[in-house]
Amino acid sequence: MVEKNHDTVPDSNNSIGNSATYRTDTESDTAALRMGERIRRIRTALNMSQTELGARVGLSADRVQKYENGFRKPREDMLNKIADALGVETMALTDPIVTTPIGVMYALFEIEKAYNAVVRKTDRGFEMSFTGTNSLSGTNSGTYACGTSSGTNIYGTEQGSLYGSDSIDDYILEWTLERNHIEEKLREASSDEEKNNIILEYDMWKWTFPRSVSEKIDTEKRKKLLKEKIELLQFELSKLL
Repeated sequence: MVEKNHDTVPDSNNSIGNSATYRTDTESDTAALRMGERIRRIRTALNMSQTELGARVGLSADRVQKYENGFRKPREDMLNKIADALGVETMALTDPIVTTPIGVMYALFEIEKAYNAVVRKTDRGFEMSFTGTNSLSGTNSGTYACGTSSGTNIYGTEQGSLYGSDSIDDYILEWTLERNHIEEKLREASSDEEKNNIILEYDMWKWTFPRSVSEKIDTEKRKKLLKEKIELLQFELSKLL
């Protein structure tokens, strides 16, 4: 039996609710394997070799391979370096913690990937369904509804706001809008290469969440400000003519 080595040391003082919750979530034996699979998936999607990734973070290709195979688990600082080298959020490499809105989103991304789940906006709220195939890369073989949200919190307002649920609806809405946008682009794509690039664009949107949302908002704000400046200049020009 191969003995797994870990670059992190379990902290018995970790508990839910303290500042070390992030490290606690990565202490199980299988966490290293899942983390390694995520690193490999993102690295290969970016056409980056283990040697190149290692060079960017000061590691050998062999050490990167051990991380990806789950034989070693990177420390938190190294995990941050790997995420930076891949151009993604660190949360894209770890098991999601569902006690925060952003953690919930990463959990939903995992469910989408593993079970071909789709979230749609309905008049009752958001609905999640599971399809027979990946609807972004193939034809659905059937949709099986697993439930809807009417916006009513069965735990009551106080319990529902415990982990900051006030922003989760906004995040899910941004996700559904992005997915709809990607699906439209895929329908218009004329080649497999173009489709693969569109899928990568969508994956990067998820891997960089919530930065991808904030960047979109910043871009829209800049567009609005620029438009207002242009309208003002046009008005000033019209007075001079």
